[in-house]
Amino acid sequence: GGEILGRSVTTLCGMDWREALAPLDRSPLDAAWQCLHTEGTPLNGQYGLKRRGEEAWVWVYCIPKSTLTGEVTEYHCLLRDVTEEMGLRDSETQLRRAIDNAPIPIMIHGENGKVLQLNKAWTALTGYRLEDIPTTSAWAERAYGDRAGWVIENVINKRYNFEIDQEVKEFEVQTAGGETRIWQFSSAPLGLSKEGFRTAMSMAVDITESRHAEQALRESEERLRLVTENMSDLVCLHDLDGRYLYVGRKSTRLNSSHRT
Repeated sequence: GGEILGRSVTTLCGMDWREALAPLDRSPLDAAWQCLHTEGTPLNGQYGLKRRGEEAWVWVYCIPKSTLTGEVTEYHCLLRDVTEEMGLRDSETQLRRAIDNAPIPIMIHGENGKVLQLNKAWTALTGYRLEDIPTTSAWAERAYGDRAGWVIENVINKRYNFEIDQEVKEFEVQTAGGETRIWQFSSAPLGLSKEGFRTAMSMAVDITESRHAEQALRESEERLRLVTENMSDLVCLHDLDGRYLYVGRKSTRLNSSHRT
């Protein structure tokens, strides 16, 4: 991102990314960011900026990573320099390289069913190479099993339409090694390929560990609740101002005895 934005990596660290991008007209970016932050709508747009004194254009795609309760913990963004439209071939090469080396799983696929690109992170996390899943149907059958047909019809086939809101969806996927992972998917239509069919980019965030941690926390809280509610002593929890946050059932029994 440093070269694309005309800044050093050292300068970028700690900066608000919107300030680092510094678009010529910030209002569209702020509006898109608001939708991303409050509704989880992927940010997908091109923004003009000044880079080393010259006008440049950067395409930005950004998705949130959230917990089971909907709390956003971080954002994953992909930037592409689209200034030199005449140098389209070089730009496509840069995009493919950026996708291949991205730290999160990314797949480029077409409405004709072909998987056009599968990046290293996708292969590393699932064990599937492009030759293993050359089509979206092959991917769906391996990853979703009996749900493959439903996922293709209701999710994948809708990813190519610019007029449909591309909401973030969460799925369990089966890896080549038989492991079940939980992925948070987001997609964006990319337009027509050279052959004339529509294409889309699907990105995923692996949230398996965070979901397992949340489940373990819920189970731990439930065990604690059962223990405290069945203790013979009164158990309560209050904040620093003395307000009760939790009161065990013993309190109810005590209050009933006093009223009696």
